[in-house]
Amino acid sequence: LVSTFALGRSAELLDILNEYNLNADIYFDGMCQKAAVIYMNYQKYIKNPHFLKKSLARAIWIKNRTMRKKAVKKPGVIITTSGMLQGGPVYEYLPQIEKDKNSTLYLTGYQVVDTPGRVLLETGEIKLNGVMVKPKLKIERYDFSSHAGREELFKIINTISPKKVIVVHSDAEIAKKFKASLKQEGFDAHVPVLGEELTL
Repeated sequence: LVSTFALGRSAELLDILNEYNLNADIYFDGMCQKAAVIYMNYQKYIKNPHFLKKSLARAIWIKNRTMRKKAVKKPGVIITTSGMLQGGPVYEYLPQIEKDKNSTLYLTGYQVVDTPGRVLLETGEIKLNGVMVKPKLKIERYDFSSHAGREELFKIINTISPKKVIVVHSDAEIAKKFKASLKQEGFDAHVPVLGEELTL
């Protein structure tokens, strides 16, 4: 069971599995499908639309709960949302396989503090059907980040040389550290709080 973010990551994972010619069924579910349809409608913006089209054609698109129940009955890979286990079809699969030691849940991106994905990684527990459980399946995390790293962010900031840098889309601790690094480099940096209005 591959729990992923719909934008970018789901298509990338599907391409990787297709490239390695995995000898198993690959299921595709959740918002991943909507994102894929949008990609196919705007193929000129994709690096290799032909390959993605092949990957999407190979996958079995889950259409309903009956298909979800069938998908877990035999070996295969299920790519679905959500990336931090905050909802989505992943919760229809997990209760069916959480006791199966032969199954694995793959988390494929950063898990923000206090999200179910982060709690699962730190405590080994997750709430399923309203009850906290310790799944017996294997849990692994891979970093398929679609975000620029620190070095890349500094490169673009140095290139643009803005008057002010607003640090968003990060957890609080990382945002504070990044702000401090920016200030050390001579940039005016700010981390807004929820509801704060900024004049640019």
